[in-house]
Amino acid sequence: MQKWSKIVLFASLIVMVSCQEDKNFPPTPYLEYTSHQLISKTVDPVKYPFDHAEVTLFFTDGDGDLGHDENFAGIPCCDSCDNSCNLFVDVWSKIDGVWDEKYEQNLRIESLTPTSQDPTLEGDIILIVNLDSRFSDTVRLDFQIYDRSFNSSALVSTPEIYVDL
Repeated sequence: MQKWSKIVLFASLIVMVSCQEDKNFPPTPYLEYTSHQLISKTVDPVKYPFDHAEVTLFFTDGDGDLGHDENFAGIPCCDSCDNSCNLFVDVWSKIDGVWDEKYEQNLRIESLTPTSQDPTLEGDIILIVNLDSRFSDTVRLDFQIYDRSFNSSALVSTPEIYVDL
């Protein structure tokens, strides 16, 4: 089965203006689960009602070094490619009451480095995560991001998600 995810970034670059309050975030990326919605992308939504989850994550980065620069253009995001991925997603399945089986969907965020003098980044990441390779009808998604300085966010998780088989 194909394991893929799609990432859509809605990043709000915080620009210092004299009438705005300056926001100071730590240089370590911050990630927070906001919401999810189950969706069907198959041709048979009756047989497979939910095969993807659209997950919204809020992020901040105080020094603006989130995402890879153009040097990574054309380089695949894969386990054997050094430092090519910077958003890590684990899809866990709950089997007999225990989070037992998982598969990874590692992704790359392109450079979000602001062009203004204020390097602060704040925004939402919206991910479409494939769920059709899960091992049960209950899943949990874990997320972690790394910036170019290899600072990592804390691991954040969705609540249990019931996916009708």
